[in-house]
Amino acid sequence: MPSTTLRVSTDVRDRINQITQETHSTVNQVITRALDRLEEALFWEEFATAARLVASDSATVAAEADERAAWERTLRDGLDA
Repeated sequence: MPSTTLRVSTDVRDRINQITQETHSTVNQVITRALDRLEEALFWEEFATAARLVASDSATVAAEADERAAWERTLRDGLDA
């Protein structure tokens, strides 16, 4: 696997090294796991922001309720699977 050098403060380097020792992981594994968690946190922050935006728009809320009601009717249409 190709590699590169990253410049980080000695504090960050020491923190990474401490975690690698505690978890018996490589530096690459520790950084990958940290990035995965950060990306997930950013995704959920963006999701929450979008959900708040939708919830604050009464027209969108009403449209969603209408759509849910329409789908709910299809579930009770009497057809068997």
